[in-house]
Amino acid sequence: IPGPRRIGKTSLAREFMRRNKEHYHFIFFDLEGKRSLIEFCEDLLREMESKKMIFKDIWDTVSEMFSGVQSRIAEIRMKKLEFPLKDIMRTCENILKKLTEENMVLIMDEFSDFLFHLSDNKEAELFLSWLRSLRHKNYLRMIITGSVNITSTVEELNCMNYINDLPSIRINPLAKHEVLELLAALLKEKNIIIKEDALSFILDKLTDGIPFYLQLLVDKITDEL
Repeated sequence: IPGPRRIGKTSLAREFMRRNKEHYHFIFFDLEGKRSLIEFCEDLLREMESKKMIFKDIWDTVSEMFSGVQSRIAEIRMKKLEFPLKDIMRTCENILKKLTEENMVLIMDEFSDFLFHLSDNKEAELFLSWLRSLRHKNYLRMIITGSVNITSTVEELNCMNYINDLPSIRINPLAKHEVLELLAALLKEKNIIIKEDALSFILDKLTDGIPFYLQLLVDKITDEL
């Protein structure tokens, strides 16, 4: 899901999670500000551990693997171990596979920001190739979002062959009538009515059609009442 900041990519992904929580197990990552694959693996482990009660019937089967990879990451952090990234990522993958036979969805927000900040191209290529191999497993699906263009970021890394299987869902800015519809829906929840001349003034200020700014506006109006 590519698109500029604040257009609603994360909201769309979270709404998909909300509507489908009975059908899928979700792991959500906010990758903005992350700088290494070790940080990614730490987040993955934290997310899996947070769902321990959901998988309580089979958690014992992965607990030893889980503890082992946590210890290796800790040793890496303390500079006592070389960087066996492939081994760590393979173990994380095995844990994912054991937790669920199907219907696992990884959602990675600000994916291109993460790629941009990885330490070198080899690390980015390892990450992209690992994700592509995961997408070929029948138990896992994947959603990625990016404010910086995902395709151009991967092109610069010469790694397009790792994402050419991903279709895009582009979120376009709202048209004028859609801005009015969303504004009316948001205000209705607050029991607020805006007169025609005020609506015209608002439309002149919200020409980019970004939903986030409409939400901010409604929040501000509500605060002032």
